[in-house]
Amino acid sequence: MSHTMNILMLRRNVGLYGADKVILLLAKQLKQMGHNPVVGVIDNKRNPCSLLLDKAKEMNLETAHFLSESRVDRRAIEEIKNYITGQNIDIVHTHGFKADIYGFLASRPNRIPIVATKHGWTHANLIIRLWEMVDLVFLHKFPSIVAVSDDMKNSLIRSGIYKKKIRTIHNGIDLDHNLYDNKALRAKLNLKEKQPVIGIVARLSSEKGHTHFLAAARKIADKFPDARFLIIGDGSLRENLEELSSNLALDQQVQFLGFRSDMPELYQVMDILVSSSLREGIPMNLLEAMAEQKAVIATKVGGVPQIIKNGISGILIDPENVDMLAEAILDLLKNDEKRFALGKAARLEVEAHFSSLVMSRQYMQVYQQLIK
Repeated sequence: MSHTMNILMLRRNVGLYGADKVILLLAKQLKQMGHNPVVGVIDNKRNPCSLLLDKAKEMNLETAHFLSESRVDRRAIEEIKNYITGQNIDIVHTHGFKADIYGFLASRPNRIPIVATKHGWTHANLIIRLWEMVDLVFLHKFPSIVAVSDDMKNSLIRSGIYKKKIRTIHNGIDLDHNLYDNKALRAKLNLKEKQPVIGIVARLSSEKGHTHFLAAARKIADKFPDARFLIIGDGSLRENLEELSSNLALDQQVQFLGFRSDMPELYQVMDILVSSSLREGIPMNLLEAMAEQKAVIATKVGGVPQIIKNGISGILIDPENVDMLAEAILDLLKNDEKRFALGKAARLEVEAHFSSLVMSRQYMQVYQQLIK
């Protein structure tokens, strides 16, 4: 099918995390393929967040902004429905529970084909868990669902979703940029040239396992007092984690950098990237660090074992195992050769299997099947 597609990519505005980066990269590739992707954002009127919209505009992508005044806002759903009709949208592509529900209700009257991408479940709190249960009810009605990992696909099947309408498409990242020189940024962060740096990049929420990362940092600091730890990302647990860091006497070793828009440069500052998550889909932070030839240590949860070949392109550890995490970090800090070899193999793995171009071509197949 060669005609140009108008694709509405719908997402509840929560910030600029892994799923948001997938949307932006997919939209960028689809535009380069000659299609018309629109980054559509459902925003909370009482607590708006412009990060995803701003980034999409910065990338010269078309955007649509839908304000929601309540948890289920019929006017917002009607607004999305009118946009779909008015802009001759061919495909609605939803990301996340609220987008799934709003997108389904808005596309159904005119029978516009719809596909959902499931990036993972957070189970963050009771309200989120209830939303995720309602989401499952709607997903049963979707004609097509994409899971970002086989683990996510199996989770959907266990929840009763018909196996044949689920396809696994791994997240991909943009490989189209140069490696950065890290000296200037190291100086800004008060890091000496040879000082070992271990980073974690994730939303500050319980499922990301920051408490285990900090506990491991304490063990590392006892043996490598010069080591520094960068915590990149924001979220509801920031205050608690800063307090924990202080209680562990890590004030001199740990820096909380909040949300950052200069991630490629920050990866170049790090010697090791850690993912200590308890639940994951295909984490974008891991792929990004691997693309920057960084050694990664990650918990073997969700789709992570599909990204990392243990001992070859990274190190896999058990979730919630602080000793195992600390030992893995110490091993790599003591062994430069092993660390560099892991980083090189990681880059090759990403180039072969996890580029945004590979991801986009697979999504195009899904769109074409839906339209047929």
